[in-house]
Amino acid sequence: MTAYRFFLWGSRIAPYLPEWLAFGLCDLAGLLFYYLVPAKRRVVLCNFSHVLADKSLKERKKVARGVFQNHFRNYYDL
Repeated sequence: MTAYRFFLWGSRIAPYLPEWLAFGLCDLAGLLFYYLVPAKRRVVLCNFSHVLADKSLKERKKVARGVFQNHFRNYYDL
């Protein structure tokens, strides 16, 4: 229910935000989600251990942070 409330709140203010600010907030939210929800982070990193097996853990973590940020940007675009 909390996620739904955030989505409603965001859909009400999104039309009034400049795009640069909205994407900045999305990037921040993605980073917070990446660091504060370790279960989701582990799932993404596990998937990347198969897909990006030739990359170091540091590189996979960087890509995973980008995935979380992009996820929030997609919600903004929606």
